[in-house]
Amino acid sequence: MVWARKLARWIRRIWLPLPYSGEPQETTIDLRRVSSRDEFQRELTKHFPIDADHRELWNSLYQAILTNQTGPRTLRFLGWAGFESRMPRYARRLKRLLVDHQKLWGTRIGGVQLLTVKWG
Repeated sequence: MVWARKLARWIRRIWLPLPYSGEPQETTIDLRRVSSRDEFQRELTKHFPIDADHRELWNSLYQAILTNQTGPRTLRFLGWAGFESRMPRYARRLKRLLVDHQKLWGTRIGGVQLLTVKWG
């Protein structure tokens, strides 16, 4: 059982790099006025370091939001229902990106909810 504790400690260090401040990050993304690809990208670049090239949007968004995470993060999307009706393909893809991440890696690691998404 000693090896199990060592393995768990090693896994926690991978998921929550030390030193871990414990301070949650909350990001509010306003999609109420977004109706084009360029506006969508402009809104995201206000909050995340993503590429200017729209062909690399999803990969760089994944890198910025999900892999560079050092603590709990809450993403709050304002105007989601309107955004879904104006840009259904982008809404589906964004939602799939975040939901798939939660399915693959789980929402809780070491008792900490790493990613919370509020669609509102």
